[in-house]
This record gives sequence, C-alpha cells and structure tokens, in this order.
Amino acid sequence: MDRHRKVKSTITKTIEEICGIKIDDEKSNLLEDYLGIILVDWLYILDELHRKYHYPVYEIIESMDCQSFTVEGLSKEISERI
Repeated sequence: MDRHRKVKSTITKTIEEICGIKIDDEKSNLLEDYLGIILVDWLYILDELHRKYHYPVYEIIESMDCQSFTVEGLSKEISERI
C-alpha cells in the first residue's frame, strides 16, 4: 500500500473513531452538513492526525480551500509533506 492510500485510510479511520461517522466517498467535501461532523470534532481529528504523523496538520488546512477539503485532498497534502 502506498503512502497516499495509507494516509487516506488513516484519515477515514480517525474520523470514524472520533465521530462515529464512516466516510464512503473520498471526494466528498468534509465540511458538508450531511456528513454530520461538528466543528469541535475537527479539533480532535486534526490533533490526532498531528500525533500520528508528527506534522502540524493545522498548517496544511490553512492553505487549502474549502472545495479541496476532502479525504482525497487532505491525504494528498499530508502525503506530500511527511
């Protein structure tokens, strides 16, 4: 399994562990209301990803636009930096 796929898997597992929400479409915008991920949960999700990758994931999302805030987009950005 390549790094990009591993990161995608880690992101979806982290969201499921913290929020109890399974992300089926890796290209869905993670900020969409229908997913049910509340704002405060993102603090925990990003903190957990920071711990797992020893990289300040917060810095990555600062440069992302909301349209690319998907599992696919986030994993691509993380994969390029770790």
